[in-house]
Amino acid sequence: MKTIRDRFGLLLVFAAAMLLLCGEDAVAQLSDEAQDLTTLSFLRMAPCDDIGHPVDLNRVAAGYIYQTYSDSTQIDYTVTEFRRNRTSVILLKGWRNGDIEGDEAITRSDDFTINAGDTLSFYRELEWSTKYPGAQFPDDYSASDTLDYSVELLAAGTNLRLALLDSLRILPRSARGYPVIHMQRPTAAVVRFVAPFALEGVAAYIRVHIHSRGDGDSRFIRYGMRTVQFSDRLLDPAYAARVNLVSGAR
Repeated sequence: MKTIRDRFGLLLVFAAAMLLLCGEDAVAQLSDEAQDLTTLSFLRMAPCDDIGHPVDLNRVAAGYIYQTYSDSTQIDYTVTEFRRNRTSVILLKGWRNGDIEGDEAITRSDDFTINAGDTLSFYRELEWSTKYPGAQFPDDYSASDTLDYSVELLAAGTNLRLALLDSLRILPRSARGYPVIHMQRPTAAVVRFVAPFALEGVAAYIRVHIHSRGDGDSRFIRYGMRTVQFSDRLLDPAYAARVNLVSGAR
């Protein structure tokens, strides 16, 4: 919880700096409704890069960090950049930047209509570290519970699952070491799904489903955040090497 609050405080400072540097004109042009922080207008409030230049607004997205502690391990699952056909942002229902929710929080997108051939995409990553002092050692994982993370495409109205877009399962581990993870992709990846003809015209939404089971007491905390092309970190050779290491050690 402390880690999330620390991130939240840093984010507020960062957001204030962004508004001072390049968001003033954008804010002045917003209607009262657009200034609601749950809208697309907030996401596109002229964020800047590291040297103060406005960024491409198609690179801005809403996301969440799900954090839990199991034994002495902290596990972070980040999911963001929900898009259709690369540029159309899929909004998260009820999302609010900086919100912190307990383990009963439900993460889903707004409803949207699918066209055959649409590419739905998002970025997700899984990381873990020792709770004290917070150092990141991939081979120092220990947890009593099985942790399940999935992202699904569901039909609006009936809530029937149309497709399993991605899933991760971390098995319990009593002795410290590399976690055993069942997954379709590396621990950090951009996930893409091309809608088949059978889904033409279907109203749907995306749901992130997080679940724990076992003898431990894993409780999830959800933290809302705004990201700017978070997936670009996969272009960093050092980070990519770390992902390959932990993904291969599963």
